[in-house]
Amino acid sequence: MVAGVEDQRVVVGIEHLLHMNIDDKAQETKFLELVVFSLLTETTCVTVATLNKFEAGQAGWYYDGCGVCTKSVSLKKGNLKCYANHITTETVPRYKLEIMGIDGKFKARFIFWDNDCVKLIGKSALQINTELIEEGEDNPWEFPYELDALLKKELAIRAVFQPKFGRLSVIGFKDDEETRKKIRDNFKSEEVASKLGVSEPSSQEDLRIFSEPFEGKLRSKCSGI
Repeated sequence: MVAGVEDQRVVVGIEHLLHMNIDDKAQETKFLELVVFSLLTETTCVTVATLNKFEAGQAGWYYDGCGVCTKSVSLKKGNLKCYANHITTETVPRYKLEIMGIDGKFKARFIFWDNDCVKLIGKSALQINTELIEEGEDNPWEFPYELDALLKKELAIRAVFQPKFGRLSVIGFKDDEETRKKIRDNFKSEEVASKLGVSEPSSQEDLRIFSEPFEGKLRSKCSGI
């Protein structure tokens, strides 16, 4: 749940709507300022947060994934089968990291998945797991030091808020100051527009920062999906 440190509710003020170019598809996007809110439906958000610490999940730092796709695998009728019904002979370790992100005194739980973790860490979960096994270690609840590469990073994050789980599932990120600044500047513009009762469309240059996948007072721009 996105929340203040002392108040575990999620608080929001909706400012206005505009269309943004995300992955070359126009999407209607709500500009939000997260203060104490509760979202009842899945919502795509863009925000800036510093990754602070790992939250121990039920499966540790990785899950047993399919060799064909990235979905998790389980034993069904004697076969290893993923949720997309691919049958495989062996599983592939894939990252699933739950990380607390902070912005000022506000915080939120983010789930980072395999592809983004590989980009940030520089190694696949399979590589790290193989190295640990060779060293006689294979405890998924003991986080290897390589994962620390994610911590203390300030990222522009694009994520889906999942009310059922009270968390943000990351679907992309950007790790550059220009993007972070543009997002924060848009939040400031939203505050001014809200006070004046004016809704001005962003320029195409401002919208271009969202053309690739990348997700209190942790503030975000959100769109219902």
